[in-house]
Amino acid sequence: MMNTRAGRLSVAAWVVVALAVPAVWPGTSAADEELAALRTKAESGDADAMARLGHLYLEGNEVEKDYAEALKWCTKAAEGGNGFGMYGMGLLSEGNQTGEDLQTAEARLARAAEWYIKAGEAGSGDAMYRMGVGVDADTAKAVACYRRAAELKHPKGTYELGSAYMHGLGVKADPTQAAKWFQKAAELGDRDAMSQLARMYTSGKGVRKNAAKAAEWQRKAEEALEKEVATLQAQEAKKRARLKAERGEDVSDETAFELTRKAAESGDAEAMVRLGLMYYRGKEVEHDIREAVRWYRKAADAGSARGMHFVGLAYSQGHSVDRDSVEAVRWYRKAADKGFPASMYYLGQAYHSGEGIERDTPEALKWYGKAADTGVIDAMLKIATIYETGRGVDKDTAEAAKWYRRVLATPTAESIYTKAAQEALDRLEKDN
Repeated sequence: MMNTRAGRLSVAAWVVVALAVPAVWPGTSAADEELAALRTKAESGDADAMARLGHLYLEGNEVEKDYAEALKWCTKAAEGGNGFGMYGMGLLSEGNQTGEDLQTAEARLARAAEWYIKAGEAGSGDAMYRMGVGVDADTAKAVACYRRAAELKHPKGTYELGSAYMHGLGVKADPTQAAKWFQKAAELGDRDAMSQLARMYTSGKGVRKNAAKAAEWQRKAEEALEKEVATLQAQEAKKRARLKAERGEDVSDETAFELTRKAAESGDAEAMVRLGLMYYRGKEVEHDIREAVRWYRKAADAGSARGMHFVGLAYSQGHSVDRDSVEAVRWYRKAADKGFPASMYYLGQAYHSGEGIERDTPEALKWYGKAADTGVIDAMLKIATIYETGRGVDKDTAEAAKWYRRVLATPTAESIYTKAAQEALDRLEKDN
C-alpha cells in the first residue's frame, strides 16, 4: 500500500512471510496435541478447523508462518463457505509485495477486497473491520464497513464506528452516538473503548459526568491491557520454546554457540546473523563487535535482509567501520527492498532527516508507510506528525488523525504509544 495522499491504494497491505515447518514439534506438549487434533479435524473436512489452521500458519503463533500451508487451508475453508477462511484469503491476497508496479498492486488489493466482501457476507466481522481500515481515505465507505462490523459484534470495528462519530469522520459528529458505540465496543472487550469511556465520563462529553463510572472503566481498561500483555508474552514464550525444540537449542550457551557457528560456516545465512548477534551480545561468547559485523556482512552477501539491516546499523553507528551515513542508507535500502520492516523505517528516517541522502518528505512518507503496513508503530506516529505539522507536505489534520487512530487500532501498540496517539487526537479535536 502507498500511504502518500496521492498514492494511497484502496486497501491497506499487511505483511506475511513464508517458512515451511513441521506441524508438530519435538517434545510433544499439550499445545502440540491440540494442533495435531486441529489438523486431524481439518483433514477430515471440518471447514472451521481448516480456517483456524490456515490462520495459525498465517499468524505464526503456534507454528512458524508458512504462506503455502496458510493458502492451502484457507482456500479449502473458503471453498466450503467459511467466512474466516475467506478473510484469510483476503489477508493472503494483500501480502506485502516489493518491486511491483502500481497497476499490479491495485489488482492484488482489489482481489483482497473481493475476498473481504465475500467474508463479510458470510458473517466475518474481522473482514469488514479490515476493509474499513483499508478504505479510510474514503471516510463514508470506512464508516459503512465499521457499521457492518459492529452489526457482526466485532469489538474494534464497533470502536471505530464510535470514533467516527466522535471526530465527525464520514458522519456528523455526535458525542452521544460515539458514547453509545464505545459502550458496545467496551462490552465486547475493546480496551480502547474502555479508555474512551473513562475519559468521557471524566469530561462529561457525550455522557453525564460520573467519576465512579470513569474510575470503573479505567480499571477495566487497565485489566484488559494486563491480559493482552500476558497473552502476547505467553505466545512469545511458546514461540521461543518451539524454536528451541526444533533447533535443539535447549543446551548450554557454549553448545548453542558451537551449533550456530557450524550452521553459519555451512552457509546458513540466518545462522550467520545469529552468530553475529552472539558476538555482539557477548553472552554465549566473548564480546567482539568486529567479528559480529563480519558475520552480518557474510549474511548480507548471502542474501539475508536481516544481515543487510545490521550492516546498515554498523555503518550508521560506526561499529568496527568508519561511520558512513551514505553507506548505511545503501544497506537499509537493500534490506527494505527485500521487505525488512526496520530498514523500511530507517530508510524513511533518512529521507525525513536528510542524513545520508537528500531530504525528501514524500519519499520519507512512502517508506514510513511501508513500515507502518507491517505494524511498525513508530512509523505510524511519524506519518501522523508530518501531516499534523505540515513539515515538507501540506498540513492535513484529518490525515494525521487517521494515522493516530491507526496506532490506537493496533493491538500490539504499547501504552506509551497509545497514550501519545490519544493525546494527539484530543489536541487535534480541541484545535478544530
